[in-house]
Amino acid sequence: MARLRAFLILHPRPEQWLLVLLLYGALVGCTVRLIQPHDEVIDRNVSRFHEEFLRFTIEQGRTRGTFAANQAFYDTWQPRLTTLTARALAANPSGRCPGTETFGGLFPQSLSATRGAAPAAGGRVDAASVGDCTAQLLKLLEDQFEDFAKFHNAQGALGLPPEARAPRELVLTSARAVLYVELAKKQGK
Repeated sequence: MARLRAFLILHPRPEQWLLVLLLYGALVGCTVRLIQPHDEVIDRNVSRFHEEFLRFTIEQGRTRGTFAANQAFYDTWQPRLTTLTARALAANPSGRCPGTETFGGLFPQSLSATRGAAPAAGGRVDAASVGDCTAQLLKLLEDQFEDFAKFHNAQGALGLPPEARAPRELVLTSARAVLYVELAKKQGK
């Protein structure tokens, strides 16, 4: 410490070195989080949604239940997904979703491009994708779930034929993507 004091006293501009030391101390003492922390509520509820949606579509494939007979399932999960999206947005409203290198190629293209490729359910158009990856993926899951409900309703008396796997897989893939992102957050990646 005596050497440092002598250096600062003898140096022609000690205030510069003092400023550098203060900045260095501030930077070393601060931690920067590039991603939001893991959200256990989102993780638990999306896991539950994934399981219940999978069970629901398997049962529908066997019984060919109509949309009207299963409206309660949609009435339960649509507001839950909307609430999870709002929770994710509230946690980090100005967040961004990093590039594909961050999640090891999980997203082959940007989420904005994925969501913009097809019109959102109900004709909603977002001016810009806001929120971090979790928020954007939850919004995508919401839209796909709403599209799935419309598909189920359009099937009429057929219900959900077992051959109609594509709409189901879109919803399940989005749910898994949310779970992957939350797992990466949990592991600190």
